[in-house]
Amino acid sequence: METPNMDYLNALAGDNLEFRERFTGILKSEFPGERQAYEKALQEGDFEEARLMVHKLKHKISILGLKKGYALAEDYEEHLREGRDAYPAEFGELLDCMAQFLNEL
Repeated sequence: METPNMDYLNALAGDNLEFRERFTGILKSEFPGERQAYEKALQEGDFEEARLMVHKLKHKISILGLKKGYALAEDYEEHLREGRDAYPAEFGELLDCMAQFLNEL
């Protein structure tokens, strides 16, 4: 599995540590709620809501430099659009990896 990183955010922030900290804070505060909403929608079989949450999470996946994870999220989002629940275990592992990374920041 890929390892999340701060390369994109560091390049975006440059020497502006305040911007980097604020952006990191946003990631850390939004991620748990979005993950919870995704998991709830999946449990309820609401594939459209799950798809919307995967779409939101996809941006955070990209920001954390997870290129393979982004491709997985794109594919998963399309499957959910079609009413198919493919990849929930793999996507869950990706979310676990992201959560651990964000908790360590």
